[in-house]
Amino acid sequence: MHGFRWMQFLDIGLNEEQLGELQQAYGIQEDRLIEAGVGQLYPGLADFVARCKQGGIALALGAEASRDYLLAVSDQHRFEDLFEISLCTQEFGVGSADEMLDEIMHYAEVNPSETLVLGTLPAFFQSAHNLDVLSIGCGWGIRQHRVLEDADFQALTLAQLYPLIQKADELAAQYLS
Repeated sequence: MHGFRWMQFLDIGLNEEQLGELQQAYGIQEDRLIEAGVGQLYPGLADFVARCKQGGIALALGAEASRDYLLAVSDQHRFEDLFEISLCTQEFGVGSADEMLDEIMHYAEVNPSETLVLGTLPAFFQSAHNLDVLSIGCGWGIRQHRVLEDADFQALTLAQLYPLIQKADELAAQYLS
């Protein structure tokens, strides 16, 4: 999903009114992207999600997005059929990936050893580390794989994901014994 907070970090001398206008223009662009079908699952990921659900694995969606954007994308692509819970960082204030992931685990009634974060954002990998959760950086569909360096594992293709999930599961089992 497209991040929504990047404008707050621009150092281009905008006053509050100008920043508001930029945010409004960004919102219009987000709406256009949603209408065009942006935000759908990466090709092949639907099969992965189906296999997880068949195996009794609960899936959650945590997004670096505004709640409005997440709901619009979810409605457009029927994510409510795929994920038990969908939360976004906006719901928890600035710098909130830790709180969002913690809330997802609380809702799912799982502990860190039963949780695995899959993603593309360094902030999510750092949050996973802060919560003692393993993470897999997913590199398919992104150009710069260096953003995955903070993940515990890296899957540059969807095919690499399954063995890494197994490895993470084995590590979690060792941790519990």
